[in-house]
Amino acid sequence: MIGQGRLLAFIFVFFGCFYPFTLSAFELSIANGQLVNDEIAVFHDASNKLSINQLIQPHEDLPFESIVSIAQVNASESLWLKLTLTNRDIQQRDFVVHLDNPSLELIDFYLVKDKQLIDSATLGRHKHIAPISSKAFPHLLSNLPANSSATLFIRVKSNGLPHVPVYLHSIASFDQTVNVEFALWGVYIGIVLLMLFYNGALFIYSRSYMYLYHSSFLISALLVTGLSHGYIYFILPDDLVFKLVGQDVSFKFLMAGFAILFAVEFLKSHSQQPMRSVLVGQYFSFLCFILALICIFLPEQFNNQLITVSQVAFYGLMTWILSNSYSNKERWSKTFIISWLPIYYASLIVPLNYYGVVPYDHLMTNSFMLAIVLQVALITLAHAERYRVKEQKHQYLSTHDPVCGLPNHIVLNKALAQLHLAGRAHTLLFFKPYTYTTTRANFGIVHANEYLIELCFQLNDKLDGLNMFIFEERNQGSSVFICRFNDETFALLIDTKIEELLIEQYVSNIKEALEQGIYLDGTYLVGQVDIGIASYPVHALSADLLIQRALQSLQFAAGEVDHWCLYQQDTDALMRNRLKLAADLHQAIANNEFSLYHQPQIDLRNNSIYGSEALLRWKHPELGFIPPDEFIPVAESAGLINEITEWVVEQALLHHKHILSSLPSHKISINISARDLNKRELPVQLLTLLTELNIKPSSIVIELTESATVKDKTEAKNVLDDFKEMGIKVAIDDYGTGYSSLAYLSQLGFHEIKIDKQFVFNLESNRRHQTICKTTIEMAKNLDAYVVAEGVESELVAKMLRQYGCEIAQGYYFSKPMPFSEYCQWLERYAQSA
Repeated sequence: MIGQGRLLAFIFVFFGCFYPFTLSAFELSIANGQLVNDEIAVFHDASNKLSINQLIQPHEDLPFESIVSIAQVNASESLWLKLTLTNRDIQQRDFVVHLDNPSLELIDFYLVKDKQLIDSATLGRHKHIAPISSKAFPHLLSNLPANSSATLFIRVKSNGLPHVPVYLHSIASFDQTVNVEFALWGVYIGIVLLMLFYNGALFIYSRSYMYLYHSSFLISALLVTGLSHGYIYFILPDDLVFKLVGQDVSFKFLMAGFAILFAVEFLKSHSQQPMRSVLVGQYFSFLCFILALICIFLPEQFNNQLITVSQVAFYGLMTWILSNSYSNKERWSKTFIISWLPIYYASLIVPLNYYGVVPYDHLMTNSFMLAIVLQVALITLAHAERYRVKEQKHQYLSTHDPVCGLPNHIVLNKALAQLHLAGRAHTLLFFKPYTYTTTRANFGIVHANEYLIELCFQLNDKLDGLNMFIFEERNQGSSVFICRFNDETFALLIDTKIEELLIEQYVSNIKEALEQGIYLDGTYLVGQVDIGIASYPVHALSADLLIQRALQSLQFAAGEVDHWCLYQQDTDALMRNRLKLAADLHQAIANNEFSLYHQPQIDLRNNSIYGSEALLRWKHPELGFIPPDEFIPVAESAGLINEITEWVVEQALLHHKHILSSLPSHKISINISARDLNKRELPVQLLTLLTELNIKPSSIVIELTESATVKDKTEAKNVLDDFKEMGIKVAIDDYGTGYSSLAYLSQLGFHEIKIDKQFVFNLESNRRHQTICKTTIEMAKNLDAYVVAEGVESELVAKMLRQYGCEIAQGYYFSKPMPFSEYCQWLERYAQSA
């Protein structure tokens, strides 16, 4: 008996321990939120006609199959799941069966005991059911009596996500799962909303559409995750959710489109994206928006296949766009690229999790939300870093020239204030290279800037070793000695007390560096430079006054022979006088204060009248007659010279027309300024007047100083070519006072050379001047050009010039300049005497 009792006890314990496994049943006593798919058998009902009654009272055994991974439901069928539950306790036990997929179309729960249906429920995304938690967390809450078992049948249908993960909970573990999910949703939605407010503020501040694109991407992500995770039922009205259900593919296309636009705009705003990738990104985004609209009307099953294919294109394009900015060394760019890595990871791991390729885990299903949170954090850092870099750039540009990178006037003012505060003597030099302006006008801003950068580098290298103030120390120990004060003016500081005799040595070094020329793109660019100088404390006791007086000296430097000027005590008076003259010049034309004088030009070959040179005179109402050498530079600097030249041209041609009626062979010479070279309308004005007055262009001679042709070579050549095409003759005035070569002047194709009066005035006693005149006349003959000698004041000089072969002469020996009426009378007298 004892032996039989022990045997029965052993059998009871054996079956007690292994009963659940032998029946493929799950013991409710250990239900605490476990995934039970490996305990489930499934049957795919392709006909969609199988009912629970057929399962309870089967006419034949249905081929339910065991699975080892997450069950998958096809869009065209019903999926039946079968799970046996056992309660071995001595009391009733409650349980919760939770399907972790709120997007399932239909869920039917059937609890069967002893072939009797004891509990059932119907759920699904299109079912108007309460409470809301049953939509977000599809579940069945039921119970089993003590020491009993039952079979749970679940029928599911889905046109969306196909995975059917089944969890078995106690009520407490289910409540805990719901609370954790609510906490996760709250953090996720809260962070995304904060980013939306942040983007909104940045958009209002900057008006940049990239913040709207990112906000639209985040809103689309909220809707996609809301539909797939179920929290959308808690934040939107039921009627609206009912319309949105099944449209998650459309929102995914919107996400893709706005993501591409955001990435392109974020990187494009900092010149990191080539235009090709910008255009491709915009076209792809437009296609995504079109597909988002089309998917509203297409079957959900087809939409899922379409988005699967499109995701490959999206991530390929995004990878290409991000890779284009990978070479950028800015930290914000690297952070932006890294911010997309969590999205890449989630887009890979979530499908693998759904289809059971990796062990299913509830937290993994939330990885896309976690990826969005990480991206928001990283993009916030990228925004902050980019703003920091932008502020640094703004700060740099506020103190540096954007073209050549030199310190600007702000740095110069600070340096002068620093030296003034320390009481250290210093000298300020302003210089203006003319070639920069001409290069910009003729070769474009890009070439002009390249010239400027090379010129400053060349000068900065030459200044190394001198007592120059260092404005900035750069990498590898290089020092910056130059400031760009404004568009055309640059500054240097001699950081020591310097005698006036030594200033010329500094000027010579600077001019040598600036005037030796720059070879750029096959063109050798060389030009004149003006330098203005003032010293502290000799010329000024404050930084502002020092700058003012150095600029005054720079203005006067243009009129100096060697193009540099040291501030003198009378400079202020001269400058005030110039300002007064500039103001009075505005009224001079309107008040008829200008007049034209004519100085005769005589043909030395036969002593006949060749023509006259029209000379401008200004009779100031208070100051009387003002010499042209005094008011012409003022008119040029005040921007009035073009208006004055127009007046001179018109008056000269009217005078010439009157003279031609009695002297048809008469020629008239008209002077133009170097500033007139920049006005390409001048030849048009001349041609118009010549046509109206019926004057032959060949009787007009345009005179341009040699120094003007050297200073603006390209402009001179272009304007002179226009004149020559019209038939107007061109003369080089004041020859011998400039710095041009004969080879260069020959390229201009001039018709006359005017020998400056300084070489003619004492010709009879100065052998050097005789040589200059002979050589010039011989050179002109070889170039088929006439020679006009200015400043002839004696018969002997006229005779010598005639012997040298000079054709034309003018000067006081023949006549001084005369008003037009007197010149007409002189012509009559000369014709009678001849």
